[in-house]
Amino acid sequence: MVAQGKTMLKVVGILLIIFGALGLLGGIMMLAGGGMIAAAGADAFAEAGLSAGAVGGLAMVVGVIALIGGALDLIFGILGVKNCDKPEKAQTCFICGIVMIVIQVISAIVGIAGGSFNILSVLIGLVLPILYTVGAVKNKNSVAQ
Repeated sequence: MVAQGKTMLKVVGILLIIFGALGLLGGIMMLAGGGMIAAAGADAFAEAGLSAGAVGGLAMVVGVIALIGGALDLIFGILGVKNCDKPEKAQTCFICGIVMIVIQVISAIVGIAGGSFNILSVLIGLVLPILYTVGAVKNKNSVAQ
């Protein structure tokens, strides 16, 4: 049984692993930077009417979100690469792809609510999850044939 979506799942999985690792690194840096800002109590923020604690706390929240996103990308990427040539695992990859699409849609809704919606950003963010899901569907169809 040949997995028709093998190449697509493998390439997208590798890209997700790379982006996931970068997301984890960025999240760690945001956590560290936010903690340093909060601890330093920089005067630059006071001049702008902001407390260093609030700015540092916000940076740390963004860091946690980046860590979660990076971890999910890493996990889904590893699953895609590991299962790319196993049509019987296509359902698992399909569910992962749908989860990634849902997360992107939720992100777009939050962007609209926050007033920072960018259609190009949403479309670019959907490319990998859609390709991942298409690869999983091709593998799923390999089982049916």
